[in-house]
Formats: sequence, C-alpha cells, structure tokens
Amino acid sequence: MNSEPQGIIFSIQKMAAHDGHGWRTLIFFKGCPLRCKWCCNPESLSREPVLAFNPDRCLGNEQCRLCIENCPQGAISASEKDLSITINREKCDLCGNCAVICPAEAFFIYGQPVTASELIKTIEKDSVFYSRSGGGITLSGGEPLLQADFLAIFLEKCQQRGLHITVETCGGVPWANLEKTIPYIDHVIYDVKSADPELHKAYTGVSNQRILKNLDRLCHHFPQKEVTVRTPIITGFNDTPGHISNILKIIAPLSNVIGYELLPYHRFGSVKYNYIGKTYPMASLKPPTPELISELRQLVASGFKEKTL
Repeated sequence: MNSEPQGIIFSIQKMAAHDGHGWRTLIFFKGCPLRCKWCCNPESLSREPVLAFNPDRCLGNEQCRLCIENCPQGAISASEKDLSITINREKCDLCGNCAVICPAEAFFIYGQPVTASELIKTIEKDSVFYSRSGGGITLSGGEPLLQADFLAIFLEKCQQRGLHITVETCGGVPWANLEKTIPYIDHVIYDVKSADPELHKAYTGVSNQRILKNLDRLCHHFPQKEVTVRTPIITGFNDTPGHISNILKIIAPLSNVIGYELLPYHRFGSVKYNYIGKTYPMASLKPPTPELISELRQLVASGFKEKTL
C-alpha cells in the first residue's frame, strides 16, 4: 500500500502559453478559502470531489440508459417532463460508475488524489518543452497553497529536476503555508482584488487583511522572489481608477513586484455551475468595456513607470 501523502487536483493543462514564462503545464488544485461571486472555477472551491454532468454531450434517455441502470444509489433518473437525465446529488456517493460507463463522457468527476511521485511522472513527459521555451510548471486552483504539506514534497522533487515553478495564489492562507512552499517557487502570481476590506468581504466572503499582510511578508521575507500582482476587473466591484490607484499604492513600496496585471472579467466558466448542479450568482454581470480596461491599464503603466524612476 502506497503511504506517500496525496494532493487533490482537478485538472492538468499541458502546453499552456500563459500564467508564467514560456510553455507550461498548469496543475489545478482543489479547495479555496475565498468564495468570489464571479469565480470561473466553481469545481475548485471544495476540497472534496464533485460530480459534473454536461447535458450537451448526453446521448439521451431514449438512446442510452447506462448511467441510470448502473448507479448503485439510484441517484440518476430520467426527468418525467422531457426524458432528460437528472441527478439527485443527495443520493450520489461519488462512486464514479457513471463517469466510467458513459460512452459520450457526459459524466466526469472533478477531484482526483495524486501522489507527488505520480505527478512528477506526468509532468516529466513535457520537460523537453520547458527547457526549450524557458517554461515550467504553474500551480493554480482553487488555491494550491492550501495543500502546503503535499506541495512541499512535490516542489522539492521539481527543484531537484531544475523545473521552473510559478504559483497562482490568492494569499488567503496561513503564513506558515507560504513559509513552507515559497522557498521552492521561482515566480509568484498574487491576486489582490481590492484594497477595501469590507468591499472585499462582500464580494469574496472574506476580508483582505490576511491577504495584504501575507503579500507584504512575502516580499520582505523572500526579496529574491519575483512577484506579479493581478487584479480581476469586476464590473461594480473594482472597475474604477480609484480602486486601481489604491492597489498601486499598496504594491508600490514592494521592490520585488515586477508587474501588475489587470484581467477583465469573463463568463467562460459560468456553464460549469450548471454542470455541478449550482446556479451562477452573477448571471447578469457584464464584462468591462475595452475602453475602460485600456484606461485602467494606462493608469497601471504610469504607476509602474513612476515606481522605477
């Protein structure tokens, strides 16, 4: 029996050309301390696995009943209204039978346990692309630093192989988690969503006090680490020059912050709420206009120019 500690991931994306330098493998970890209303990865929020169902892939109850016939808990049935597939999630025990047997791959489970050794074997297959492009591994989520004990083991193996490591973090974890993992990490992409603690809590479920304190401690305890700050621009939340100026004031004194990126809100992940039986809380939200994003990016460019003078 393998006694090696396990992490919980929900996706691996290979040959990505974003979220770090060069070609990268993105590893998405389960669990997040925030509950952002606009979250594009709702499948990542809980540490536990979650069953997903894509009705657009389903062959339909009239052509295929394999999931209904092979669910030991009787959690899958045909709707009396239109014969479509419905899931009783209270009955579902995540046995995975439906995901294995579905010929159309309409069912799948977000969340697989993996050991550090297994994960290393997977990413080593693409190591040639890392070395040629200056790329490496990017840890994302969810919040990867919630799994700090597992990451410390995995990252040590990555370091032994000379792999470049980037982490995307919201910073909303105990400082001990950063102390344990940052020594192995080359580049930190750090989310700062708002400088206002009450507004931050209203939109993410938690105050930003720990997040901002951890950013300051990160930059002072690990001054050699490159840090890029990111802000998702959400209409009605932080989409004004005043909000961005306040964040610039926070990061301006931090010498190892090498960049500040603004990410316009998008709806790409909204369909996944339906897949996991949830309702998207910001269905009426519209993305910021290109003109506004251009204005805010000019503000950022000016702020960083002043920082380097």
